[in-house]
Amino acid sequence: MNRYSLFLLLLLLGPRLAHSAPKLVCDQPKVDLGEAETGSKVNHTYQLRNDGDEPLVIENVKAGCGCTTTQLAKNTLAPGETVALQTVLDLTMRRGLQIKHVDIFSNDGGKTNTMMRVEMEVKATDPFRLDPETHPLGQIAAGKSIERRTRISRVDGGTFQIKGVRASQNNSTSRWDVIEAGKVYELITTLKTEGKTGHLFENVLVDIDHPKLPFLSVQFVASLSAPYQFAPAQIQLSPGPGVLSQTVTVRAGQVANFKITGAEWPDSSVKISILDPLRIGQQVRVAGINPDPAWHGKHLRLTTDNADFPEILIPIVVEGAKP
Repeated sequence: MNRYSLFLLLLLLGPRLAHSAPKLVCDQPKVDLGEAETGSKVNHTYQLRNDGDEPLVIENVKAGCGCTTTQLAKNTLAPGETVALQTVLDLTMRRGLQIKHVDIFSNDGGKTNTMMRVEMEVKATDPFRLDPETHPLGQIAAGKSIERRTRISRVDGGTFQIKGVRASQNNSTSRWDVIEAGKVYELITTLKTEGKTGHLFENVLVDIDHPKLPFLSVQFVASLSAPYQFAPAQIQLSPGPGVLSQTVTVRAGQVANFKITGAEWPDSSVKISILDPLRIGQQVRVAGINPDPAWHGKHLRLTTDNADFPEILIPIVVEGAKP
């Protein structure tokens, strides 16, 4: 072969040699799998192909969440070769539209860890109806007993039994009534808010005898605030010579309207006066206090005309007293 012929051959093959590389292809990277029952498993197989002219190495296959598992028969494909990527989507405790993806890392383009994403979409149909499934309670006064009812029905023609009820945060108690045996039940939940403030979240788990759905979940969300605001938050006393006095101011919290109707100290010799209401709140004055270690851990007890929250307890702390 003379130099001229070699030059022409290199001229024709040069671009191909310069661009030799593997190429990962999936003809249907996004699929709609329709509907499947909550608790079931959905299988789908993607066909991956090497459309390049160099070996394709699949370095890693990574599912977007733990509900999806994958299996790849081999990870090295010759030019033109195809491999099946098997995926299984577990719909346990999943409801509604589910969009899941799988990322495939390979040496496509001559660069390691080049990623291609395949995606599956499925609607998980629930054989049960919870009415409602979530109870948004808004802002409520801490200490108040709150009862809510949830109707649980089976809507696919089957039957079920409730085996028990559990509270995820121990902020509630629940029982259930039978509306229609095997078909419809009513869950009655009472939230416990005593001594709690701030955000409250409770997830009530209803254990059932369904083979794919071992339990149903009912959620309760609330923001708790104290019914009354008072200052000081506790009455702190220091033993020593002299007689002390203390003024306590009580303002509206979650309770908008109230009137202090009475006040009690652990020792009846201490004088207590309920003062006239002011703009800043209602005040109680305690006079003639000669600190006694026996008062430590007890309370100044105020009574109100509010039927839901008739009592306000303000802690008494005596310095140096033994608990």
